[in-house]
Amino acid sequence: MAVLVAFILTVLSAICSCRGNVSYPACLVQADSLLYAHPDSSLRILEDYADSVRTAPEPTRMYYDLLLTTAKDKRYIKHTSDSLMHCVVTYYEHHGPQDKLARAYYIMGRVYDDMQNYPVAVEYYHKAIDALPQGQNYILLTLAYDQLGRIYLFQGLEKKCAESYKMSYKYAMMGKDSLNMNFAYLNLARSYIIDGNEKNALYYYNKAFAVSNDKFRAKNLIIELSNVYINSKDYKNACRILSYNKKMYFAWANYYNSVNNPDSAKKYYKLSLESKHNKYEMQESSSALAVLYEREGKMALAVKYLKISNLFKDSISEETKTSDIHRIESQYNYEKLRMERDRLFSENKLQFYFNIFLVCALIMLVALSYAFYSKFKINATLKDDQNKRAEIINSLTHVKKKVSLDQLPLCMSIVQHSSEQNFKLLECNWSTLHNEMNVLYPNFITYLRTMNPRITDIELTTCCLIKLGISNSIIAKILSKTDSGISNLRKRLYEKIHGRSGSPRQLDDFIMNLSLKQV
Repeated sequence: MAVLVAFILTVLSAICSCRGNVSYPACLVQADSLLYAHPDSSLRILEDYADSVRTAPEPTRMYYDLLLTTAKDKRYIKHTSDSLMHCVVTYYEHHGPQDKLARAYYIMGRVYDDMQNYPVAVEYYHKAIDALPQGQNYILLTLAYDQLGRIYLFQGLEKKCAESYKMSYKYAMMGKDSLNMNFAYLNLARSYIIDGNEKNALYYYNKAFAVSNDKFRAKNLIIELSNVYINSKDYKNACRILSYNKKMYFAWANYYNSVNNPDSAKKYYKLSLESKHNKYEMQESSSALAVLYEREGKMALAVKYLKISNLFKDSISEETKTSDIHRIESQYNYEKLRMERDRLFSENKLQFYFNIFLVCALIMLVALSYAFYSKFKINATLKDDQNKRAEIINSLTHVKKKVSLDQLPLCMSIVQHSSEQNFKLLECNWSTLHNEMNVLYPNFITYLRTMNPRITDIELTTCCLIKLGISNSIIAKILSKTDSGISNLRKRLYEKIHGRSGSPRQLDDFIMNLSLKQV
């Protein structure tokens, strides 16, 4: 029986248990602390620990894989496979803790983002947000909303993009995150551009520009902020912003074109073409050159650059088609993955409930077995008690009295002096009275204890006084109790002994009827 119960407890513990806090190697904790501010240093620490982690416990290995993938992501190393992070996510889904699960979801989103599986990436970014308790890890919330906004912008979902960028800004401000503040300001500025609020957009573009130290981010800021100034015909500020980077040829060309300086515009459009920065700028540059030369009447050059523009336009169109096809395929694959995942979830859920049913059935079987066993044991115990009681009653009614009252000093004193005003029976004398009563009436106290093992010393003392013929009021006086208190005690004692309600008088009759027959 004990072995079976232990087995059930073990099974339930295995089902319901979760892992507590895990102690990680100091180098991993250090790598984690450097992850966002100094990802290069963090990656070096993790690479140095690569050999040791192979023999480490599973929690340490999962933590290492999470940190390593995060460090690579922060170093803009493109993810090409989801297999490693899939194991990490599965582990933290089963074992926690919640904060590491949220981080794993976010990095899983970054993996699918790099693999251009945007629907699944969006799902994991939302999972990361949902997994975080309120008020925890503002950095991760800032980054997750930033990534969502970028994907929504790429997909043309401008309203969702603006909402996500505003949430990114909100959590960056709440977390006082100086590292990502430039992202937050830039995102909020973009959201205002989408909303058509150019005034607020300018304010936050300039805030982003003021806190930005990253060259790549500053370059994007210069392009976007100068375009806003150019569109609003604030050419002085546009020139001021562009002066931070003389090699941004396409932006400078647009500026000179806007201020009606065609010679400088043509110069910088050509430099933009030569730099081969990206196809979009090259297409726009060649198209702008075609227009400028057409205005000057130089049709041969206009046709030349128009052809170049059309070549880039065709290339971009082909890429766009490919991107659209890939997006449709990603959506299709995502739907297939979701359906398969739902199917597996249903099967696992059914198996889980079946296991719970088996455990519950086993528990019920054990409980019923224990109930039958307990009932059998109780009946056997009751039978033994009845036999003992019969023996004691038999001894009480048939044993000859061996001593007289005058041989028992305390009993004699109670009988002779209990009615006197100052007579008291102190608690320290109760055990003496019990012993003398056992001598006067063999097994008297023993029988009462057998009838109810929980009988108290004051209840035994009251029974002894009743047996000596002392009245209720005298018992109350010598025990320093009230008359009603002794009456209630006698009533409760009858219920204790017999298991049913009764009166104080019924207890007195029961006690007096236990006296020995004279021979």
